[in-house]
Amino acid sequence: WLPALVMKIPGVEPSRVEAPAQLVDVMPTLFEVLDLEPPYSFEGMSLMGAARGEVAIDPRRVRFAAQGRGGVCVLQEPWKLDFNTERPGLPPRLYDLGADPWQAEELSGAHPEVVASLRELHVETVAAGSELAAEFIIPEGVERPRIRKQDRDDLEALGYLQ
Repeated sequence: WLPALVMKIPGVEPSRVEAPAQLVDVMPTLFEVLDLEPPYSFEGMSLMGAARGEVAIDPRRVRFAAQGRGGVCVLQEPWKLDFNTERPGLPPRLYDLGADPWQAEELSGAHPEVVASLRELHVETVAAGSELAAEFIIPEGVERPRIRKQDRDDLEALGYLQ
């Protein structure tokens, strides 16, 4: 089972893109559909070229997912690596989704080079994301947007603000 992204776009013929996509691809796709200039660079990519059959998305494209409480999932077909950044004592779990889509056989001991490679991809992506996040930092001297007290309290309770 794989999650699907379904979009109905006026004026665009229906199509199916088999290649992997991720949530970070939604914004660039919407900006292209709406013919808007992005205000900053996006981590993802527009899927419109693939939907029109103009661009092939590499099926080995690396994808990431946060799983809560430090859990990270790195996917690069056919591999899936699960590990925890907050609890480094937990061993990583590696699966070959091509041969074992139900993830019954854990393979990290048999393929330590794949575990190391996928972890390195995660480290590189986090570093690149930090550079992207710097675009959103409000410089000193610039007035910060006002947030209603109730919204601030809610955000603090969720751990987004301190």
